[in-house]
Amino acid sequence: EGILRAVGVMMQGGKRVQGASTITQQVAKNFLVGNEHSFDRKIREALISFRIESAYSKEKILDLYLNEIYLGLGN
Repeated sequence: EGILRAVGVMMQGGKRVQGASTITQQVAKNFLVGNEHSFDRKIREALISFRIESAYSKEKILDLYLNEIYLGLGN
């Protein structure tokens, strides 16, 4: 739902104004895909996310995410 909303907003304004990634997609981006800004990256992110979700539990995916993101001040 969020991805479709972000695409709709982008189509209307022609620029990125809001994020549209699930936690699994953010794990895929942080570990495997990289930070380039393109539709190609989003497609790769989505495909890898399906594979991650089939291999790991939601709890494990959340664990990976929380251990990877920057929480500030070395937390």
